[in-house]
Amino acid sequence: MALSAKSVLEDFRELTGQTETKDIGGFGGTVVRLFNIRFYDGNDPLEEFVNVSDVGYAIATGGYIPLLWEEFPFDPWMYCVSKVPSWVSPGYWELTCNFSRVEEPLRQADVWNYDTSITNEPVDAAYDGTPLANSAHEPFDPPIQIDVADVVMHVTFNRETRIATEDYINTVNSDTFTAPDGTSYTAGKLKIKIFNAVLTRAAGLEYYAHTIEIHVREDKWERSFLDQGLRTLSGGDYTLILDEAGTPITTPVKLNGSGGVWVSGDAQFLTFDLENTSTYADLGL
Repeated sequence: MALSAKSVLEDFRELTGQTETKDIGGFGGTVVRLFNIRFYDGNDPLEEFVNVSDVGYAIATGGYIPLLWEEFPFDPWMYCVSKVPSWVSPGYWELTCNFSRVEEPLRQADVWNYDTSITNEPVDAAYDGTPLANSAHEPFDPPIQIDVADVVMHVTFNRETRIATEDYINTVNSDTFTAPDGTSYTAGKLKIKIFNAVLTRAAGLEYYAHTIEIHVREDKWERSFLDQGLRTLSGGDYTLILDEAGTPITTPVKLNGSGGVWVSGDAQFLTFDLENTSTYADLGL
């Protein structure tokens, strides 16, 4: 049960604060307010401590104690983030209320940062498109793997409601998307690998803080595979490929892109879109 305080007086001699600039614009700051609280006689000090420390305690005669999350007078984005009580004498407490300021979250600019990601992936062709095969024109087994470097765009932004992350995670852009630095990426070059939305509160506002990782693949996120196999296909019929002794081969050989055995010329690759797509413009970035 909440105790009624006999009196609450704010000591303005201890009122301190500061303002500070932010790296991406705007400003923040802190304010410290000190309150002297006196209770009626006969209370247990521990019960007084619990009441003064309580998130929502604001009961007093002729005075008022700020609540956690309460806005600072004249600034709706400065709010109480902590309350620190200190016992002075029986029935007498000092309460320090710390306020912190944030920029209005829904007016903050989206923040973009860039780095790179390295993944080890199997490849069927050299950088110039030359098929990777041995001197007998057979593909390597297991396939050769190399480190692939992709630019990663990290985006943090606030929205009043949650964007349906499940509609975008592991999807490739179906539209041309232009980043804030002016770089445009045609369809198929971007892939969202991380998309988080966290319900957050600042002062009296609840909103969702979103984080996205967009990976850039300049030659698109489609996959190309060397056309190879153990059988040929003609007129809907499969035929085993035989070696010089007339025995069915056990190692795939290159095919010609039409179901037959490759004889000469450029090796053939089959390209597949393995990822779902989404419209990145709908993100509103």
